Amino acid sequence: MRTLTLHTAESAPADSRNNLGKVKNGLGFIPNVFAAIAESPKALDAFVGLNNSYQKSIFTDVERQVILLATSTENRCVYCVAGHTAFAASLGIDESVVEAMRNFQSLTDIRLDAINKLVRALVNSRGQVKKELDDFFRAGYSQQHFFELVLGVCLKTFSNYVSNALSIPLDEGFQPYAWERPERPLQAA
Repeated sequence: MRTLTLHTAESAPADSRNNLGKVKNGLGFIPNVFAAIAESPKALDAFVGLNNSYQKSIFTDVERQVILLATSTENRCVYCVAGHTAFAASLGIDESVVEAMRNFQSLTDIRLDAINKLVRALVNSRGQVKKELDDFFRAGYSQQHFFELVLGVCLKTFSNYVSNALSIPLDEGFQPYAWERPERPLQAA
């Protein structure tokens, strides 16, 4: 494999520097996945745009992290599971929710579990869902929620595929939250 380039705001292609600067200002650092994607200004622009749109979704912080963690665990993304565990901790999200997500378990909160199961089913069935979608709507979510959930799955699938394919190294701040990819596929919660 070729050597992976992790850009800084200074080393990145000129058209990526503004986005990397915004990421650094927003998070206080540039996560390695952004630093790698910066090699392609167009890909970085799309990835930052997806992130920005998703952060404005109607979901709560907890719901957003459930979507991102469910997608990342189903895609077996070591980097993204660690990163979103760190972000969940910084947001004060209950550790039991995060641990359940990391371990492919159901959640005790009915609404959060409806999200968890729908995301896992979407990822594993490539969108061919019925029961999980019905359960999601019965839990009180709307069509707008569904579209914004799919946005989150798309966002995470982008970074999961990049991280898995390129073996993106964990950022120092993510290392305490390291996650090991299961040796064999597990069933969805």
